[in-house]
Amino acid sequence: MSLSLKQIDRICITLIVLVGVSCGYLTFDLDRKRKKAIQQETEMVTQGSRELDLAESQLQYLAKSLQTLKSDLESLKRRIPDSAEIGEFLKRLDASRQRNSVILLSVQPQPAQRNNLYSQIPIRMLFKGSFGRVYRMLYELETMDPTLVIEKMVMNELKEGEECQVDLRANIFER
Repeated sequence: MSLSLKQIDRICITLIVLVGVSCGYLTFDLDRKRKKAIQQETEMVTQGSRELDLAESQLQYLAKSLQTLKSDLESLKRRIPDSAEIGEFLKRLDASRQRNSVILLSVQPQPAQRNNLYSQIPIRMLFKGSFGRVYRMLYELETMDPTLVIEKMVMNELKEGEECQVDLRANIFER
């Protein structure tokens, strides 16, 4: 079988077209795969950036929370000292009594009661004065350092004028 020059040209052109189409397909397929890989990498970088931003915001929140906790701990350490110095408490009690012109009838510290994290020292106080002055003194006692927590209070009106008598049981805390 002999092929004519025309047939050989057609076969060559067909082969050239097939090779060209195959090369074009392979080139476009390779380009599509590269674009897909680049898109996936871009999505991964974007996702990583979002996660990094979220982690940074959470870190800032945790840093603020830690700072708040540190200030709360310092406040707690100031309000609940290592040892409740009864002498210092009595000085503050006397200063408050003098400022408010209240008569202190008795102060009776009780033995300390130890818990797991702290000790509490019960104190019984008996004092008298006008209601307004007694109220101011009670407010000063509750807001002073070291922390004083009122456990029980009985207030009675006295017969002599507008004065009242207060029987107060409170606790001072120490670590």
